Amino acid sequence: MPKIDPVYVWTAILVIAFLAEILTPSALISIWFFVGSLGAIIAALLGFGIPIQIAAFAFVSLLCLIMVRPFARKALRGNIEATNADRLIGQRYLLRKAIEEESDGQVKVNDVFWNVKTLDRTTVPAGTLVEILALDGAKLIVRPIKEEA
Repeated sequence: MPKIDPVYVWTAILVIAFLAEILTPSALISIWFFVGSLGAIIAALLGFGIPIQIAAFAFVSLLCLIMVRPFARKALRGNIEATNADRLIGQRYLLRKAIEEESDGQVKVNDVFWNVKTLDRTTVPAGTLVEILALDGAKLIVRPIKEEA
């Protein structure tokens, strides 16, 4: 059986990682392995053995992941406009319209009606005090507040 040059193996990994990155809808999936395989190719061309090549691949891939991912994710996040709707989280309001299994409820916040739902889609009657836990698009996620004795 003929001996396979490690440079060819690392080049194949580089091509596969590159193709996977291009063909994957979400960005930054395999780019780390692409860069890591470049490190392994350099180690192979410098005459280092397979263990050093594997270590170079792992080290460069991990380093690239740690160093680049936070910046890249921020840049690839898209145009997210900050709103002041986050200030509603933790606030309590009276439920104007009941939350039912198949329909959202409603609260009134500063003269604006918001559709609300619970995480587990439980029924909550109108007139119940609810706390806002999160935002889900244009809906608020709430939980009923038990009356404190």
